Amino acid sequence: MSQLSQEFIFATLMLAVGLLISILGVYSTLRQKLYYNPTDNSVATEIDIPILGKLKTNVPALVLCFIGLVPIVLAYNEMQGREQALVKFRGKVAIDPSIVAGIKSITVGATSGQWTQSATPNAANPTVDVSIPVPDSWKTYTFYAFAYGGSQTRIAVVGGSDDRTFDLSIAP
Repeated sequence: MSQLSQEFIFATLMLAVGLLISILGVYSTLRQKLYYNPTDNSVATEIDIPILGKLKTNVPALVLCFIGLVPIVLAYNEMQGREQALVKFRGKVAIDPSIVAGIKSITVGATSGQWTQSATPNAANPTVDVSIPVPDSWKTYTFYAFAYGGSQTRIAVVGGSDDRTFDLSIAP
């Protein structure tokens, strides 16, 4: 498991704990205890606590609400500035010289559409060098190339290698 996902799990747990504490505090505040004094038929909303003095009966519940904010703030701070770690794959796309003149552009990318690169092939040099940064957390990498132009779109697909390179070949 990558460090990024451990941070996410920690932040999610802290958020859940903070929300639970705050919800319990709000529930306790709404269910405030009232103390009945049978001698004078009065209802007390304050209690006398030695050392602390007189406190409203809902003060501990309100404090619980604010204590619940601490893990929520920790979760928020944990999620700030998170960037996906990327690794760069370098590769070549070779285009058959007999069809390169009819190709208007090629698109090369990894399995997610967010990581793509487009280029226009040159008839004098039918090989296009590409460099695609992809997340380092993927288990496998599959690269593809689409060549647009002419009468049909040509497709090439290949898996990535351990040395972070790939070679695709587009032919008739």
